Amino acid sequence: MSELEALVSAPSGVLSRNVPPLKRGESYLSDGVLTYSTGRGLVDVIEGTGATMSVGSDRYPFTVVKILSPKRVVLQADDYKRTDSNGFSESQQYDFRRDDTGAQTIVSLRKDGSWRRVGESLHGGSRYHLGHRTAYSDPSF
Repeated sequence: MSELEALVSAPSGVLSRNVPPLKRGESYLSDGVLTYSTGRGLVDVIEGTGATMSVGSDRYPFTVVKILSPKRVVLQADDYKRTDSNGFSESQQYDFRRDDTGAQTIVSLRKDGSWRRVGESLHGGSRYHLGHRTAYSDPSF
């Protein structure tokens, strides 16, 4: 089966939901599925999807807990624990767990395709990446 056939036959996904063409920073919400364009591709997000906050080279895990609109979502900080034995190293592995008491923040999709905390400028603050959950602590700082 080709990659295109796999996408078309998938039970959920961009092609099977008839999402209109989206440019960087545009989004579409239908049946609880938010699809947005990063400029490099489309990302599907539902409540419970992982997210990541980037601060410099460090990364912190979050979960999408509510989709407010096609351009605003509520994120909640996750618990995470480093599980490798690599010490002061760039090679890091983590376990993640939802934290129902974690801090919540509202982020909005900007024209450049990035997600930022509501009230922060496009050129400052942290970036959020929806669709994947990661953690990383840069050992060089």
